[in-house]
Amino acid sequence: LIFLLTFTSGFSVVLPAVQKALSDDSPLVISVATTLLDNLCKTMSNKVVEDILGNLIRLLKVESKKEAALRAVTQVASVRPKYALRIMIPVFSRAPIHMFEANALVEISKVADESLQLYIGTIVENFLETIEEEPETGRQYLQNWALALPASSRQSFLAELKEALVDETNSEAYRNDA
Repeated sequence: LIFLLTFTSGFSVVLPAVQKALSDDSPLVISVATTLLDNLCKTMSNKVVEDILGNLIRLLKVESKKEAALRAVTQVASVRPKYALRIMIPVFSRAPIHMFEANALVEISKVADESLQLYIGTIVENFLETIEEEPETGRQYLQNWALALPASSRQSFLAELKEALVDETNSEAYRNDA
């Protein structure tokens, strides 16, 4: 019991330190923090990712902490993409997608692995909704994101985009016939 209490209280001190280090300006500090995060996930579970991301998502809403929080979120995605994307994609891809969210999707996509493919359809749909509201801006955001996609996700992106555009064209044709 004493070990558990000590470990739990130590854990509550370590997570905020790791979170802060992930958004540091120093590449060395970030490297050490990502290694520590990976080890914590292996030892404790991927709940560590959920805890850290929960705090970082709250910081994304604070204007003065947004950029640092985004750097940290990107680092978490590079260490544990499968678990991180499950939490982050709904946060950043909610339509309409604004500039900060579009940039966040670009940064996350640069470090994500094949786990990103699970979310491409949702992201494409939300970008298309954004394009309906803000055509020029939405197209630019979509283009920037598409260029940042890893090679392994580009084929899925093109297939999802084609499907969404065909569905949209068919819906328009149906409305015009009615």
